[in-house]
Amino acid sequence: MHKSKSVRLSNIDTSEWGTVQRSAGLSLKAYPGKFSGLKLQSATPYKWGTEGEPSQADRYLDHIRSHIQEVVDDEQYCMYDARRNRKLLTISGMQAELGFSIKGTTDAALVEQQCVTAGLPATGLRWLWELKRQLHRPTSGVLAETVPGALPSSSTSKHDSQMQLRIQSGHSLQSKPACQAMAALLLANIHAPHLKPAVTLTDLRDKHTIFWLDGSEIIFYAAPDASTAWALTQALLVRDPDGHNADPSADSIPESVQPLAKRQKLDIHGMHSSGGELAQLAALSDSMSSYECKFSTAACVLKNLFHLPAFCSEARSFEAPPFGMFIMNWHHHLAWQCPPVMDSMIA
Repeated sequence: MHKSKSVRLSNIDTSEWGTVQRSAGLSLKAYPGKFSGLKLQSATPYKWGTEGEPSQADRYLDHIRSHIQEVVDDEQYCMYDARRNRKLLTISGMQAELGFSIKGTTDAALVEQQCVTAGLPATGLRWLWELKRQLHRPTSGVLAETVPGALPSSSTSKHDSQMQLRIQSGHSLQSKPACQAMAALLLANIHAPHLKPAVTLTDLRDKHTIFWLDGSEIIFYAAPDASTAWALTQALLVRDPDGHNADPSADSIPESVQPLAKRQKLDIHGMHSSGGELAQLAALSDSMSSYECKFSTAACVLKNLFHLPAFCSEARSFEAPPFGMFIMNWHHHLAWQCPPVMDSMIA
């Protein structure tokens, strides 16, 4: 059997991220609004030492903890030295959805304490920090190019999608660090979709860009300053992943933050057909007859409805399909126990 490709998260660049984005069916846009009503406090910039980043883990974890102290004090969550767990974000067996297997970790994370205690930290990921000592600021007014394979939002024009990628502060989204941050975001949401984890790409000084998923759409916000970035992070983390606060006497969430707090979680089953499998089908269309194309497309649609594997790029254990239907790999005879359904779909 052909060995599937595997890529380390730390090696992902624009090319690999383009493959992931196409395969997973993700779109990308800048957050169009501004966040108001946040409780701003002075933010102390972190002082990077001359030693390597792993040697500074205790210090930068304490630095992050000091800016979200209210969350850590709650004891539901704890700061996690992700560098010590090199497989924290590793995902395998999803080549059809991601394009290849991805191995690796992030720098720091806020994780549910019970998940750490149980030895399952990836299932409790709430927030991740991708740390870079230097994040270069692009020339003011320069348009950051779309990541290869980027899919514009269906609700925006091509021109609008390009304009959404203009970043006045922070870093270009065509950079390797940004691609790695978005990949980490996707992997974290596959591991813990119920927590809807977000990622901050930062130098822990004055550059903070926050990434989050709203369904299959990646949205980013380049904070104008560190105080705004930490205030937004704190406002979200003191509430549950749906924006609710267990303490009725606590302040209500700022209206400007509500869309972010109530974002949709990643639909992992939806990734299956919207990205990898339909992309595989498109690549095979020239070698298939018109009937076969229609038949296979219908298989993908039904697979999305009933979560059946329409195309398999790797060995998978057999599972009995629902309602007596089954789909075999496209290169075998596609067989169904309910041909009238298929005939009506491809007519």
